[in-house]
Amino acid sequence: MYVMYPASALLGVMVFFVGVVSPTVFASLDEEHAAKFLRKFFPRYFAFEALIGAIITVLLVLADKDFWLGTTIIGLALINMSVLTPRINNARDAWEAATDDADKKAKKKPFLILHAVSVALFLVNAGVAVYLIVIA
Repeated sequence: MYVMYPASALLGVMVFFVGVVSPTVFASLDEEHAAKFLRKFFPRYFAFEALIGAIITVLLVLADKDFWLGTTIIGLALINMSVLTPRINNARDAWEAATDDADKKAKKKPFLILHAVSVALFLVNAGVAVYLIVIA
């Protein structure tokens, strides 16, 4: 089934981001510029992930297979893009604006929680991609 090709592309991009893009950004840019780059990158990345999910969904429908795996990729990518990313950015801004140590510590926690949820959705989509590659 052809679904393995877009699933492989998605997984490849995900691995490339984790293994190459992210470490390079943090090794090459100061914190301010890394944050600016990532704020521009993530919405585009999640839109790409949703697009690949749409392609997977169409291929699954055409193959008369359950399409929920493709719609899962779309849904989680859109949640990351539209819900979590803006909240992560706002939480990061609040954390950075905090003036004393107690306030910084209190403002860091929401950022860490939101970031962890975003990473979890990313990992679920990676797992779905692996599953589609294996079953395809």
